[in-house]
Amino acid sequence: MRTKAAHVLLVLLVSVSSFAAKVPDIPTGSKIFLENKSTSDESQMFTELFREKLGKDESTRTNSKPGFPVVDTKELAAYVLRFIFVMRDEHARVNVWLIDSKGTTVWEHNYDCVRVIRDAARECYQHISDDLKAAQVNAEGKRAGMFGWRK
Repeated sequence: MRTKAAHVLLVLLVSVSSFAAKVPDIPTGSKIFLENKSTSDESQMFTELFREKLGKDESTRTNSKPGFPVVDTKELAAYVLRFIFVMRDEHARVNVWLIDSKGTTVWEHNYDCVRVIRDAARECYQHISDDLKAAQVNAEGKRAGMFGWRK
């Protein structure tokens, strides 16, 4: 029983650590190109689900939390989000690099995700999307935060 409690605590700590990713300010509406450097079938599925999640407007009645336009070519993008996705059993690892239009890496982070409520891959793309959307800055220069801007 004690081992199970320790495992649950470890899972929570690993999950919470992904929230510590401090993404630099990203202007709202910035176009993003997803560059998947992995070759597995799982990584292709991850890319499509991540594209959908990142582009989704998650605004509520009280908060505005827009998605990002995800484009099909680097030339159309303000940022390239390069990533490597690896899935092992119930554990997913995603290394991400945010690269600006000048080719400079402005942020990088490693996400280790395990199955908590959702499958591990979904946990990862949820955390990455949340971190990026929280870094959005509106026209007034205000950062969105985890829940977006108050309406």
